[in-house]
Amino acid sequence: MTRFSVQKEENYLDNNTSHEAIQPAREEEKEEEEEKEEEEEKEEEEKEKEEKEEEEEEEEEEEEGWVYDLSVN
Repeated sequence: MTRFSVQKEENYLDNNTSHEAIQPAREEEKEEEEEKEEEEEKEEEEKEKEEKEEEEEEEEEEEEGWVYDLSVN
């Protein structure tokens, strides 16, 4: 083998080795990102649910308050 072909082979091995080492890390990053997105979506849904419940409670209180106010007047 010539000096050039040896260097080329070493570069090939380095590139493939690093690619193999990077690939699982990238897959793990993707999985972590997906998990974070799912958690964020769940949190948003919970917040929306809580906001709706609070709005409904406020509306009920307002309705009750109006009834009470009308009866006092």
